[in-house]
Amino acid sequence: MKKFMTILAILTMIFMMTACENAVVNKTTIPSTKVSETILPDGSKTEKINRGDGCYYINEYDPDGNQIKSSYYTNEGILDFYSTAEYDSNGNSIKVSTYNADGTLKFYHTSEYDSDGNKIKDSEYNADGTLQVVFEYDSEGNHIKTSEYNADGTLIE
Repeated sequence: MKKFMTILAILTMIFMMTACENAVVNKTTIPSTKVSETILPDGSKTEKINRGDGCYYINEYDPDGNQIKSSYYTNEGILDFYSTAEYDSNGNSIKVSTYNADGTLKFYHTSEYDSDGNKIKDSEYNADGTLQVVFEYDSEGNHIKTSEYNADGTLIE
């Protein structure tokens, strides 16, 4: 469940940043559709998802099923940006970095967990490492606090 929630959070964040939107025809949203999947002998896999508007993304997974890279393409088939994910030995997502098509870092996101594997903190940073926002959670996974920071790293009161 934690992996699903992490992947869902990553995809939500990335979808909000992409220029492509779901196709809308007669006020009806066309859902995304998996169009291909390749499973390699080591158990890793790659899948292509058509967003319904000509845009698509390609997800790569390691043999443990962790999503390690997502690449987002415009409806012209041009790479828009991509994200990579790192995991700890328990399979928890600990860092997601998002890059421009040319490979320059846009921003990154880190997650921290308690000894029971519960996520207790998410932090978002600019490419230069400046902390932007921190989300804190209780041991039940409930959001309990948000702290936002100025560009100079000072807490916004």
